[in-house]
Amino acid sequence: MKNTFFFFFILFLSCTHNELSIKILPPDKMEILLWEQFKLDAFTREFIARDSSKNLTVENYKLQQIIFKKYNTNKEQFYNSYNYYLSRQDEFKIIIDNIVDKKTKENQLAFQNRIGSKTSIKGSVFLKDIFKKRPPFSMSLPLQSEVEEEVIMQ
Repeated sequence: MKNTFFFFFILFLSCTHNELSIKILPPDKMEILLWEQFKLDAFTREFIARDSSKNLTVENYKLQQIIFKKYNTNKEQFYNSYNYYLSRQDEFKIIIDNIVDKKTKENQLAFQNRIGSKTSIKGSVFLKDIFKKRPPFSMSLPLQSEVEEEVIMQ
């Protein structure tokens, strides 16, 4: 019984020591780093993956190191902060919501600048007019003869 108590006491001390010795990134810096990580993952999946001569894990690691250096942090501090915020869902949700809000506003501004409209995107008559003239997407269906040729070839 004494050994069990001693074990849990030592475990408790080691956990608190580790948590206190590691600096957690502030939420605003964590927002920036998470956004950079999201972009990095998308870049890796969409562009680097196309090059079969590249090792995705190695390339992703190299790019992460560039990001960490740019923001004066390191992999250990980032992942410790990430795990810290994951364990505190209310704080993590605020960080993610802030990222989404900022990027939504940026996208709306970019879209408004592109179409030259100063009205809000939500409920815009201008957008309705655009889609009346041209559908938001076009889907080209293959001709019947093309489908028949493909079936015959298989």
